[in-house]
Amino acid sequence: MEYYQMAAHTYGIITRMQGKTVDGIKKLAKDFQKRTEGMQMMPMTSKPDQAEKQARAFRQAVQDMLLPLQFGAKHKDRKLKLPHDYKYDDGKPHQAIQAGVIFENEGELNSSGSSDLVNQYARWMTSPDNPRFTKVVVNRIWKKIFGRGLVEPLNDWREDTEASIPELLDHLSGLLIRLDYDLREFQRVLLNLSIFENQAFDKELEALTPYYFQAPTLQRMTAEQLWDSILTLAVPDIDDRKHKEEVRFLQTKKENLEKYRLKVEGMSSDELFEIVKGGRKQIVEIQKDMNSINAQMKEAVEQDDRESLGRLKKAQNEMRDNQRWALATQIMGDEFNVFSMYKNYPPKRKRQLSDEEKRYPIYLRRASEQNSPANADHFLREFGQSDRDLIDNSRKDASIPQVLNLMNGGLRWKLIDKHSPLAKAVIQKERLEDKIITIYEAMMQRSPTEMEMELCMNSLPFPDLPNAAELKESHTPKQKEQILQKAKKQKEHYQNRVHNELRHLAWALLNTREFSFIQ
Repeated sequence: MEYYQMAAHTYGIITRMQGKTVDGIKKLAKDFQKRTEGMQMMPMTSKPDQAEKQARAFRQAVQDMLLPLQFGAKHKDRKLKLPHDYKYDDGKPHQAIQAGVIFENEGELNSSGSSDLVNQYARWMTSPDNPRFTKVVVNRIWKKIFGRGLVEPLNDWREDTEASIPELLDHLSGLLIRLDYDLREFQRVLLNLSIFENQAFDKELEALTPYYFQAPTLQRMTAEQLWDSILTLAVPDIDDRKHKEEVRFLQTKKENLEKYRLKVEGMSSDELFEIVKGGRKQIVEIQKDMNSINAQMKEAVEQDDRESLGRLKKAQNEMRDNQRWALATQIMGDEFNVFSMYKNYPPKRKRQLSDEEKRYPIYLRRASEQNSPANADHFLREFGQSDRDLIDNSRKDASIPQVLNLMNGGLRWKLIDKHSPLAKAVIQKERLEDKIITIYEAMMQRSPTEMEMELCMNSLPFPDLPNAAELKESHTPKQKEQILQKAKKQKEHYQNRVHNELRHLAWALLNTREFSFIQ
């Protein structure tokens, strides 16, 4: 019963926004079918005779027209009822449920409207008097910083659950309440604890074994932290690489969706139905052209004509886009930007890229500026970025593909490129020892030990220093210029050979546990 009482708070939220419009068009479609007997809504698996083609085009036209309207939420006053097979003593099948909470509540739950119920539920959930909310927040932030929660596992909190240090959990809960749930300030307090400065505890811990936090547990950086750490070393001006065009596009998309929604909702079902009837003819014509392209694509595949295949695929995609937003264009007019309603990214503009843009494509930007989740083959996903199918679904487990990615992935070439911030910092140093120290400080946040410095100097085949240019009084001005030019070339050759060897050092440090793990 408690489950249904909690669910009753949000049962009135409707996330399918097309309801009345779809129902009205379907009703008119049935009437039209009865009058003409030419709109038979046949299964998609049937043989495509003329009637079915018309019916399929009609369905496709309706789906494409209403696609931009499917996202959103609204409140509807409806009551949650118990299922027909409910067999417990505290209720009867089909009984209407009054919203309630699973913990004691001092206030009255008298709201009846859907919107009021949601607000009421949110106030109860986030109330300092809620015995569970504050402690759950504290436990999650504690694990984020120290690698292990005061209560483990995080997602299995029961009535008999006990924290490893109950007094600490109570104290931190009180602190968070006093800070008025300022999470940034709360984390500042935790990060200034003396135990956070201790060397990480690197022993294996059993899942249910209490841990008393003499130090944070050893944990690998998150996928986002790893990505940002590497890009900071490899890409110049990383904090200025924000894709402003995407931000403007999404704002335009939001505005146009609202305009389209108001326009469609302001039209009668008869008006929309007439547009669909006219639009299906256009959709059928486009489909004929697409079928012709499909036949040409099959021929291109058989002949292994990749150039033609690429051209035909592009044409097919353009036709499908025109087919998809044909009705929306009729409704809003040719001047309206329907592209933004059906696409999630701005159109790619053909222009000449600068050398900087070619060297550092726009996808090389901080994780916070990337789409989330990233594509399945992206570095972020490889290293455990959440797919957002479940809450708290990220992971830090190591894997062989991760090792191969760091060892052989494309990012390592960016890291050791002569234009990278790391390489520029190294090039500015004159002494070989200073160059090695710069790499260690940039990648490890510390200087190399004496043993590490000795190992670098002895293991890497650095070239010998070139002899300094010797100028004599007997040399003519032309000879002196030639000697200086030769010395300059020798120095440049020496520096290039040194940096080639230092690339190996940077690559080796990138693949150490010290780089990837928070010590």
